[in-house]
Amino acid sequence: MNLDVKKYIITVSSMELVSSPRTISAMSLASRISMQTGLPSALLITGPDILKKAGDMAKELHSDIFAVEVQAASLAPEALLKIFKGVFSEIKAGFIIFPETPEYSAVAPALAAKLDAAWISGVSGINDTESNLVFSRSVWGGKFLADIVSKAETTVITTPSSAFGERIIRENGQFKVRFMDTPEHESRSVVEGWTYGAKAEAGLKEAKVIISAGQGIGGPENIDLINDLAELIPGSAVGCSRPVCDQGWMEYKHQVGITGAIVSPKLYIACGISGSSQHIQGMQDSEMVIAINTDKNAPFFRHSDIGIVEDVKVFLPELIRQLGDT
Repeated sequence: MNLDVKKYIITVSSMELVSSPRTISAMSLASRISMQTGLPSALLITGPDILKKAGDMAKELHSDIFAVEVQAASLAPEALLKIFKGVFSEIKAGFIIFPETPEYSAVAPALAAKLDAAWISGVSGINDTESNLVFSRSVWGGKFLADIVSKAETTVITTPSSAFGERIIRENGQFKVRFMDTPEHESRSVVEGWTYGAKAEAGLKEAKVIISAGQGIGGPENIDLINDLAELIPGSAVGCSRPVCDQGWMEYKHQVGITGAIVSPKLYIACGISGSSQHIQGMQDSEMVIAINTDKNAPFFRHSDIGIVEDVKVFLPELIRQLGDT
């Protein structure tokens, strides 16, 4: 690939994430920007043994690849920042797109500052006008959408999982791989691995049904309604929104959201959850979503297959009674 090309649209990923819905969604956004700007798109992938695998990945993903060999599968944000700063001093990028993960969400704004670039987080939509690309993102806890235009030479973007779905694939053509020198990335911290509460990880990640409590449950005395319903539905687990944890009603191991567990059950039942963008991003890969809320304008209803306008403290006891009678 020609590093003298005017600008690239770069999707950033790792060996662990490259085939995930998060990366595919980010690549879909890159494809849309490419169609509207004419700029070429490519993947930047970091990870161990990438020299052996990059060629096959380029064919599988139908994408040109910039490959950076790093020995650790997981790196601290400080180390990632040094790597990306070094790489993007060589690659001219008009847009740098990160899947929205905890690590990349920490790195992206810092990289934008280092590159004197614009930063737009949580991009979930894109439109074009005669002269500008317009990016959309949720604000005010998902109650509104903001339209943002970047005037910077380089724009760093994070986008949540499945915001853009499947991408437009270039079926024909030669997909090239360029191996980049690995920048120095010594860090004062090292990621030894990730440890989750065993019960929470097994329960939320593997559950076919998740029943989540929000502030609409009223108080800790009503959490038993969620537990009682879960006991009646095979393969279910109990989750909650962050405010429920912050108020001490449930432990943080039950939290669903961008700063909690990322889940994709067959059925997600949101009980009294308004629907902040952070929570939505944690469960938006669910196959079916049912939301129960007294507020008919709750943002969660926009992301639901079935919406029930009712007080959960009234609805859940009746649902539990009827399920118990079957």
